[in-house]
Amino acid sequence: MSEAIDKKITYFTGRGVKNTDKTLDLAVTYCRENNINKIVVASSTGKTALKLQEKAGGSLEVIAVTYSSGSRFPEKVKKFDENRDELEKREIRIVRGLHGLSATERAFVTRYKTEFMPLNIVA
Repeated sequence: MSEAIDKKITYFTGRGVKNTDKTLDLAVTYCRENNINKIVVASSTGKTALKLQEKAGGSLEVIAVTYSSGSRFPEKVKKFDENRDELEKREIRIVRGLHGLSATERAFVTRYKTEFMPLNIVA
């Protein structure tokens, strides 16, 4: 007979920043229950990474992934840069790299005004 694992799923009724706290709480709880000691978080301005570290209380190594310089969201890149010193002071690792899978497909999407390009799914 095979074993079964039951898990709880949380569905949000809407999207947006209002879900961040609950999402981070769920992630920290999952990591603690499963002996996970590192967590990667998307953080466009750095605030989510800082909040995650606070919620984890030092029990997790937080790795913040943000937009690359030259992104189409310059205001978020600027805000992240303003928070960078605090992130580094708290020893949050920062990943800021180029998006290797997007440039070619986006060029075709822009040029030919199409919505669907297969690599965009992967990117």
